[in-house]
Amino acid sequence: MKQLTDKEKVADKGLRYTAVPEMTNSQIKEWEIEGMRDILFREDVQNKIEQRYNYCQTHHISYAHQWQEHYPYVLHPIMSSPYVMHWIGDISLLYRKSIALVWPRKATPYAQEVMTALFDVLPDYDVVTISGLADGVDTMAHTMSLDK
Repeated sequence: MKQLTDKEKVADKGLRYTAVPEMTNSQIKEWEIEGMRDILFREDVQNKIEQRYNYCQTHHISYAHQWQEHYPYVLHPIMSSPYVMHWIGDISLLYRKSIALVWPRKATPYAQEVMTALFDVLPDYDVVTISGLADGVDTMAHTMSLDK
């Protein structure tokens, strides 16, 4: 197997690689799965998985990892898409016209001004807003969406 350079590794994906010419896509996926199995079967990881599974069940949170059929296909082309997607509610909304707002976690007065102006007109376009619920603009987007 070819030694990968740092440039070929995608830092936030752990085991995902962008260029391994000697391997087909299906071989790369199998290689990723084998690496994940080594990690997943550690006892400490199993305990965390069980805790998160129980939390999701208790709070009616749905989830899918990238290898499951019901993982939203609209997320696959995004290089930094999450390995596991969690949601509450109607996941089919992801397939409608949508807008995702990405901004630094510290919201400035200017960010508040832009978000207010944006959310004054967004209802006219019947779009779904996507929020990661992080601090700052993500929280503003989520709150303003619920208010409209």
